[in-house]
Amino acid sequence: MINIDRKELRVAVDALPAYPGKSGAVGLFRNLLQIAPEVDDSVDLTFFVSPSQHAYYARYLDSRFSDRIRFQTVNFSESSRLGRLVAQNLLVPRACQQLGLNAHFSLNPEPLFDMPGMVEVFKVADLQFIEVPQEFGIWKTCYRNYMGKRKVSRSELIIANSQYTQQRIIDSYNIEADRVQVVYEGVDHQIYFPEIDRSIPSAKIAEKYGVVYPFIIYQSSFRPYKNHLALLKAFQMLITKYNVPHHLLLVGININNYRQIIEHAINEGNLNSRIHCLDFVSDEDLRYFL
Repeated sequence: MINIDRKELRVAVDALPAYPGKSGAVGLFRNLLQIAPEVDDSVDLTFFVSPSQHAYYARYLDSRFSDRIRFQTVNFSESSRLGRLVAQNLLVPRACQQLGLNAHFSLNPEPLFDMPGMVEVFKVADLQFIEVPQEFGIWKTCYRNYMGKRKVSRSELIIANSQYTQQRIIDSYNIEADRVQVVYEGVDHQIYFPEIDRSIPSAKIAEKYGVVYPFIIYQSSFRPYKNHLALLKAFQMLITKYNVPHHLLLVGININNYRQIIEHAINEGNLNSRIHCLDFVSDEDLRYFL
């Protein structure tokens, strides 16, 4: 294990996989920008971002902390997964060395190669490539398994977002329990707060998205393991058995055209008038749905 004084930590934050409008992890990185410097006056973070990510995240950086939180822009084709992997595996480690950073925080298992002298912290949201490998394909599953084992083996700390994920990490990688800590997902209280006046904005949101009240909302990307089909069956049961007046809103990005399968199931169940599929909804709008 590498011993670095907490006051000397200069952390690289690999935000490259979190694209605004495509990834729920964007909220985590945005919260780091806003909350970390307030909570800890010793924090020193360098965010590795693409040009478009830089434009987005820079809006949330408090100028009071610009000496302790900064951006390092990495140029690559943002539409290319391969380009992003090359950036994470080659460009980011090299920049960390050049900038004198000594810790690395990531949600993905990159980089492939060790980073001598650096503390690595790995946050794991889920292990779906282990739980449901058939939904990711053989190459991606093999890659994620191999990279995950390497990342876990050399990380000083692994962060899980639930006790279930914590135990699955311990069991899957056969590591000591004290190396995996649970940190629950937080809430951005600058956007989501109970005192919000919903009256006028809610009317505008209803007009913008065609929302019909009352409704139940499920926010998740359209993927098979997100269980949209089971939710449709449960919602149909609510209508049939309990005659609930609610509509169901399915909010999320379309992955591998899986949304078309959900829309076909909605048509087959004659639920078009009660279930509505929406694309990505910004946090600024989403708060009025809740």
